[in-house]
Amino acid sequence: MTAARFLDIHALHPTMAANLNSDESGEPKTLELGGAIRTMVSSQAWKRPIRLAVEEELDEHATRTRMVPPTVTDTLRAEGWTEDLASFAAAQIAASAKTGGLKTNPQEGHRTQAMLFLPADTARHLTQLCRTHRTTLEEGLAKQTATKKPAPALLPTDEITAQMTRRTASISLFGRMLTEIHDGHIQAAVQMAPAFTVHRSEPQPDFFTAVDDWPRPGEAGSAHLNTAYRSTGHFYRFATVNTTTLLANLNGDTTTRERATVLKGC
Repeated sequence: MTAARFLDIHALHPTMAANLNSDESGEPKTLELGGAIRTMVSSQAWKRPIRLAVEEELDEHATRTRMVPPTVTDTLRAEGWTEDLASFAAAQIAASAKTGGLKTNPQEGHRTQAMLFLPADTARHLTQLCRTHRTTLEEGLAKQTATKKPAPALLPTDEITAQMTRRTASISLFGRMLTEIHDGHIQAAVQMAPAFTVHRSEPQPDFFTAVDDWPRPGEAGSAHLNTAYRSTGHFYRFATVNTTTLLANLNGDTTTRERATVLKGC
């Protein structure tokens, strides 16, 4: 068994006055550490822009979405498919993804209950699959309409599974929670900690006004006023990359430019 190898990354990150990561009340998040209140940025808040930067660098994009079936519906409808057939095709993608199908909300265009993390071109490939099996879908819709009974799964499960379990570099790096489909779940190779300021930093009120450029005669003052909260400071940021897991997620492929760039960036 190969021992895991870890790369620890420590960074100090100064920021201007801003609300980088707000809490439920709209104020900057804070934590208490060492007897002092410090500004905090959650790991999730910085993980997304890092993921997008990786995808932009490699020109290999992924998407976190529940909207794969509705996206397929929209594309097919734009190509001239009837509303019923386009919606039926999208429902079949979810129904055929595995035994028993993926859970969806029929009242919302069959959007999936679970958030899917997939290569960005997955919807395009699944749309093509529906085009290929259009006759089967038309017959299935006609039978469902006549019998008033839900149609069984009609699309090839292996082809849908192959699309939904594909990986990009960012999926291999950040992992994917998709336990409903075999081989869909991927253990993350990177762990990021919440960032916090290395000194006391409490949110400060920022009172502001907006002036109406077209005031009525005799009117003075602001058209809008409010108070926003900002904070600033030097943030300590920490992340660790399990390079062994990353290599496993990449299936050992370190030869292509894309994979080599991911490892170099880590």
